[in-house]
Amino acid sequence: MMRSTSISTEKAIHRPSRGCRHGRRATSKRDYRFIVWVLSDANLAFVSRRGLCNWYKQALRVKSSVWRSTLGVVAALGWLPKCGWVSEEHLMAEMFANKVALVTGASSGIGRATALAFAKEGASVVIGNRRMEEGRATIRMIEEIGGHGAFIQTDVAEPTQVEALVNGAVQLYGRLDYACNNASLAPAAGTLTHLVSLNDWNQTVAVNLTGMWLSMKAEIPHMLKQGAGSIVNMSSVAGVVGSRAGGAAYTATKHGIVGLSRLAALEYAQSGIRVNALCPGVIDTPIWDPLFGQNDQMKALVISREPIGRMGSVEEVAAAVVWLCSDASSFVTGTAMMVDGGLTAQ
Repeated sequence: MMRSTSISTEKAIHRPSRGCRHGRRATSKRDYRFIVWVLSDANLAFVSRRGLCNWYKQALRVKSSVWRSTLGVVAALGWLPKCGWVSEEHLMAEMFANKVALVTGASSGIGRATALAFAKEGASVVIGNRRMEEGRATIRMIEEIGGHGAFIQTDVAEPTQVEALVNGAVQLYGRLDYACNNASLAPAAGTLTHLVSLNDWNQTVAVNLTGMWLSMKAEIPHMLKQGAGSIVNMSSVAGVVGSRAGGAAYTATKHGIVGLSRLAALEYAQSGIRVNALCPGVIDTPIWDPLFGQNDQMKALVISREPIGRMGSVEEVAAAVVWLCSDASSFVTGTAMMVDGGLTAQ
């Protein structure tokens, strides 16, 4: 949701020019240049409050009192969205219009919900995951809500496939604005550290951590060319606390994602690229199916650890991803954002 900003058009209309009798003077050539620029950009005021604010600041630079009065009225009309003439959904869609989002691990759960959330906000979405049928199903869902998307089968543990995914997204849509690196292997619940096999450890590290690094390695060069971008790396509450439910390999990789995200945020902060980690708590996804099965008592036990008293939804996590990619979070980078119902606050 976009933050509204109050602007007093009355102040602009009655603000006198310095050194001029009654605040009036002849309109200069410079004024005309600004007037042409401001009026040509006035359409921004009617689709975006942010656009209105930027546009109105330029309007204030016009020193002719008559023209400023006129522009003040036009600016006031730009507040139609605040009055409910244009929906908040429309405003957010304008923010993501002509933008391109990449989501890995979008065959189900959080990844699929994130891809759909980006599409609902107006972005073109490219998804990459291993399971072909599920990936195609996600694209059909995107198209059913009027969105645009493409699926490229990808194993994030394979460097050439990750490069093909990212380059394919840029070739299809011409740019890459947002990336949600979400692909992950499920935790080996209940396996003690000394009992974890080397094969399981290597597989988990290859997908969860190396795959995260490979994704960023391919995404960042395109964002550097554009001078802007936002990356959200999916970690977990197991990335900030010791998680017995997660197991050794899962917990180690999720901690690694947080550290990698923080370092990258520092490295690219001056280049217009923001990098954040997102740490979901107990979210209602298929990842829990092997643990819960038909065991309602186990499910009740897990939920009882959540202070909020329920499991989170994939849509709630997806909303956090979209917010971290939006202009509303333009001062947020290098953070590990909790979406955990208060689990880690205990």
